[in-house]
Amino acid sequence: MQLFASQLRPGQQTTRSLRASQYKRPHRRRRDEHSDESPDEPPEEVAGDAAPSTPSSSRVPSNAKIQEGIAGLEPAVYAADVTSRSDAVGGKSEKSGLRRSHLDVLTTVMHRCLLEGHYDRASRAWGLILRSQVPGGKHIDPRNHGRWGIGAELLLRHKSRTNSNEHEHEHESNHDDEEPYSREAFDLARNYYERFIVQYNHLRTLPNAVDSRVFYPALFSVWIRDILDQSEQARKRYRKEHQHRSSSLVDSDDDSTAPSKEARDREAAIQAEELSSARQLCEKLDSEMKAPPYDKLPGLLCLRANVGLWISDLLLSSDEAEEEDDNNDNHSFESASRKPKRYARSLRELETSLGYFKRAEENGAGNLSAAKSAVEVKMKSLAKQMARFDG
Repeated sequence: MQLFASQLRPGQQTTRSLRASQYKRPHRRRRDEHSDESPDEPPEEVAGDAAPSTPSSSRVPSNAKIQEGIAGLEPAVYAADVTSRSDAVGGKSEKSGLRRSHLDVLTTVMHRCLLEGHYDRASRAWGLILRSQVPGGKHIDPRNHGRWGIGAELLLRHKSRTNSNEHEHEHESNHDDEEPYSREAFDLARNYYERFIVQYNHLRTLPNAVDSRVFYPALFSVWIRDILDQSEQARKRYRKEHQHRSSSLVDSDDDSTAPSKEARDREAAIQAEELSSARQLCEKLDSEMKAPPYDKLPGLLCLRANVGLWISDLLLSSDEAEEEDDNNDNHSFESASRKPKRYARSLRELETSLGYFKRAEENGAGNLSAAKSAVEVKMKSLAKQMARFDG
């Protein structure tokens, strides 16, 4: 039955007869003599003719390899229950295991507080996480695993002591009118991203690092949200004031056109303030995109294109508000002279947006045909309206 067995050395031969094994003298091994198998190992089984050419490896992957594998999935999955010494990734000492366990507990507490809306407690847990040390004596890097976004979200939900006390007393009565984000919170979030941009500036030697290329789009997104939130809060305040005054003047015989004119004036002022803030943001964005590598970032290019569309819409909407106001005034001639200029500026913004969409598509932003076609339709419609002024 040994026709297909591999050639074995005498020390590895396992097919001796019973009589030979009884009369064979025990062989004392020398200390410097090495053997391929230990004396306690069972006899090696001989492979048959159906066996593979190379023996299969039965080595079980370590916990560190498993955790690295699941961390590379999309979306990533991270181990949250690493508590023993043998499970610690990157080290097997008891101290590193305790540090890992402490970090996991803080992470669980922070996410639980976020789910329940306890943002102050989540902020304290986040601060403890940043001050914690991973195995190796290093502090937590907030750029890893997208942790930097958690800090910005916590800052956006930050409330000062005075606002928090007022919020506790008026939570039930003014639940619908409360502001989701305060001006102070937006300023904190913007300063947070600006510090990250300075601290983690782009380096050519680290092309795959999480640096200012990631934080610039987030910074301008928070800035845009701040501008839109200011306009929305201004409209809410005016509606609240108008409802209060209308309830107190129900029986009065005032002119009905006064409230509508006041509403148009207030809306025009809000749009003018929003347009001014949008232009400031656009100037800052253009100045940052002059130098590489930001001039070829798809995220910033798409963002700049959308900002151009936003400014174009604001120019047209402010012109419509003035047109409605001029129907009741005697300044229609002055408004007619300003309208072609506004339309021309709006058309230039659309052309700029179309150019940025094309650049973003060339630099790997994906298929933007729908966005480009929508801009082209707006440009054709606006060109037709401008042709009426020339005619």
